Amino acid sequence: MRTGDAVRFALEGLRKRKLRTALTASGVAIGVGALVSMISFGKGVQKNVSEAFRASDLFNTVLVSPARARGPEGDPD
Repeated sequence: MRTGDAVRFALEGLRKRKLRTALTASGVAIGVGALVSMISFGKGVQKNVSEAFRASDLFNTVLVSPARARGPEGDPD
């Protein structure tokens, strides 16, 4: 099957199944909108929490922890 045939076949399917096409397009639009909204919400919360920590001077402490848990002798489990 050539590219032109595939495109023609796809467009014919879109014309014949208008409801399916509309529902699919609206589903994609809703999904993209939800994803953008959640990322924006997360960034906003992160900014507000960071500003609150800076205002209360909680960014002055640095806590360093090991990448892996170690046993009582300092050896890996």
